[in-house]
Amino acid sequence: MMEEHPNRSDSISRRKLLASMGAAGATFAVGGLLQARALDPEGTVSASVYGAGFENKGGNANGIRNVAEQVVEEKVPPMIQELVPPIMTTLLDESCLQTITIADMRLMAVAPTADFYVVTDEGKEGIFRYDPLDTTTPDNTGTVIVTAYGARFKRIHEGRGVNVKWFGAAGDGLTDDTAAIQAAMDVMTDGGIVFFPDGSYRTTSKLIVKHRNVMLSGTGKRSIHHLNREGEHSFDRTVPSTILADHTGDCVWLSHSYNLNGFAANRLTFVTNVKKASGVQSLKAERCFGFDVGGEGQFRREFVFEHVSVGKFGKAFELYASSASSGTSFSAMGVIRIQNCTTMHNDFIARTIDSTAWNGFVYDYNEGGNNGKIADMGGIHISGHNISICRNILEGQRDSIRISGGQRGLTIKNNYFEANTGEAIIYVSRHNGPFDIGENYMARPQATHRVLLHQSLNGRCSDPYWPQQTNKMEFAMPGTNNTEKFLNNSATTPYFRSDRFDPQLLQKPVWSQAVPAVPPVIGTVATRRITEQYEIPVVSGEWVVVCWMLRQKTIGRTPYTAITLQTSGQTFEFEHYGHGNLFRTTEFAVITSALKANSSAPGVTVDMWPCGKSPANGESYEIYSPLVYTIADVNDIRPYVEMRQYVQHFVLPELSGLI
Repeated sequence: MMEEHPNRSDSISRRKLLASMGAAGATFAVGGLLQARALDPEGTVSASVYGAGFENKGGNANGIRNVAEQVVEEKVPPMIQELVPPIMTTLLDESCLQTITIADMRLMAVAPTADFYVVTDEGKEGIFRYDPLDTTTPDNTGTVIVTAYGARFKRIHEGRGVNVKWFGAAGDGLTDDTAAIQAAMDVMTDGGIVFFPDGSYRTTSKLIVKHRNVMLSGTGKRSIHHLNREGEHSFDRTVPSTILADHTGDCVWLSHSYNLNGFAANRLTFVTNVKKASGVQSLKAERCFGFDVGGEGQFRREFVFEHVSVGKFGKAFELYASSASSGTSFSAMGVIRIQNCTTMHNDFIARTIDSTAWNGFVYDYNEGGNNGKIADMGGIHISGHNISICRNILEGQRDSIRISGGQRGLTIKNNYFEANTGEAIIYVSRHNGPFDIGENYMARPQATHRVLLHQSLNGRCSDPYWPQQTNKMEFAMPGTNNTEKFLNNSATTPYFRSDRFDPQLLQKPVWSQAVPAVPPVIGTVATRRITEQYEIPVVSGEWVVVCWMLRQKTIGRTPYTAITLQTSGQTFEFEHYGHGNLFRTTEFAVITSALKANSSAPGVTVDMWPCGKSPANGESYEIYSPLVYTIADVNDIRPYVEMRQYVQHFVLPELSGLI
């Protein structure tokens, strides 16, 4: 017989024991099933592996408890029975265990006389073992309980997963669960799953990720539609796992202060600025996931988000630096993967600021709607390298994708865009690596441009793009049968590009007026700037197009073109960024620049800087003076030179047999 203990409760039957064990006891019984359950709450993995007779239903605690019962009642195959530790047989002996509440456990003022206790507090059920050798571990509410006597009771669980309710989280949408969730995250010193059962977990300050390889996981699916509809969501105990950020700043903070390698979120919903269960509107958090490199330039990797829903934040994902740089050239993070997620009603989906950049950004198979609908907001606005944005649905958003900077690959294809607004659905600026854009489907576009390529180097784009300095790109002819492929002629954005001189690709434009090119100019650095006047009538609303041919003979530089309308004074200077990097000193390039006239003019002045604004002594070039023409529709602009004028002055192998 067991010695009587003043704090002992009545003994517990086998079935009652299993009922009280919850997720922790079941994990102890069947090893890795908690992890399988957390990653696959619908039980499909269990059924496929252990057979159709293996049942795993209900929420996480109920489902795992059901699994444990089936283990004991031998309803699972022998191979699973063998996983049950030998100590389970001892624990099922009714004489060995006592039920107790955590409050009563803490009140124990004498040395425990039993090694195991079953805690029966709702949501905190589990088996605790007395550790007589430990006298220092603090009470963390969930996995370690310290008695008044100083005894340490430790929850028996797999160690790779904890439940936030063990630490006191209520999940009712009213209680402040911040401390409970943070305590659960803090015990995961070696990584693992922090599990959120059904319910709304209200936080009033940021949750800090302090350990590597931590996963926040729940029971939810990617669904947060109609957040603006009153009464659509109650945000109480009945909803799938939801974290409600009732504060400003970051909801989940991943800081340079900690080793961030490895973090994941799975099957969770994050909301802010919504009506709480009390009927009061919550505060609005600035970021759902804030990646703070703090100017340290640290390189971290392996951030994974799957089946996560984010709604009504300032930014769903933002990379920033909260402190000044410590001497590094830039602050980079990588790699982040966002897949099968939903973002709704956020100011931005993803953003980088403070000269930060992602060194690996994957955004695939996601759904986004109504993000960044007003000015100065948008969708994915990031800098970085090795970027892949593919197979997503992005609807009703402003400036859906804006990529700036970057040295390596960029891929944007197989996306569905609908009713997107702003300057451009896809905007790429100064990306210095190869890029591959399209095909993407753009339904009912309301943006000024479908694709706007601004001062970027070499790449491929099969979607209709507007060039703001492209280099050596295939000239995309507008489709004759599909009006979706036409550029927006109402736009006033300057148009400019540098193309290989290939006579077979040069198609004479159907211009309104044209001034034939004058004989070519052979220049040296002594003539840094060439200015020419053209008497050509310009009608308001027409495009003034200047085409000239250049070969830089000594070193690659960034050439410039300026177009000025006489009398009106309208002018624009075109910087042909990247030209000097991509054109060899032996190559001729056709440089095309176009400006939309906002008033009529009697003529045009063209300025050219063939070797840039500040060439070195000794640099030289060859140019053919410009052909200037006007045209009504931007879709009819063509890079073009009158080859017969030039063949008299230069021997061009490219022209052999063509003229």
